[in-house]
Amino acid sequence: ADLAPPLLAQDADVELTSAAGRRTLPLCEFFLDYRKTAVRSGELVTAISIRPLGEGGRAAYCKLQLRRAMAISVVSVAVALWMNEDTCVDAGIGLGAAAAVPYRAEAAEEALRGRVVGEAEIDAAADAARESASPIDDVRASVDYRRKMCGVLVRRMLRKAMGLPEAARA
Repeated sequence: ADLAPPLLAQDADVELTSAAGRRTLPLCEFFLDYRKTAVRSGELVTAISIRPLGEGGRAAYCKLQLRRAMAISVVSVAVALWMNEDTCVDAGIGLGAAAAVPYRAEAAEEALRGRVVGEAEIDAAADAARESASPIDDVRASVDYRRKMCGVLVRRMLRKAMGLPEAARA
């Protein structure tokens, strides 16, 4: 689900079509559980639409993987910011491989909305993203490592989206 975090961060909607008609739902309601989606019998995904970033919009994405080709994510993070100068009007933060399904880190987003985005806000969002994670242990990474990387990568992607220099390693 490499595309899920960026799509979630930009408020994507998914269109499902069957012989009975079409329906649209937010992508955040599409992923129900591990390997389970909201697709009903006889439906196909026929379109995905995203919210444009527009003027002042900023975004960044990172997929942490163990090797370059065909690698399953250890963790992936996407951030989308709708800015009015230095103030965050709205934020989207999508996380992958941090829980049973890709999801929006809502508490992390809330740490940014309506605020001038600086180091304290970035740190608060990163901490909230780390706390929201409920990853699995597997051959690629431990629960603790994945949880830590959720915070680290959210911090890095927010800094990148804001045009800030890379910080010292966490």
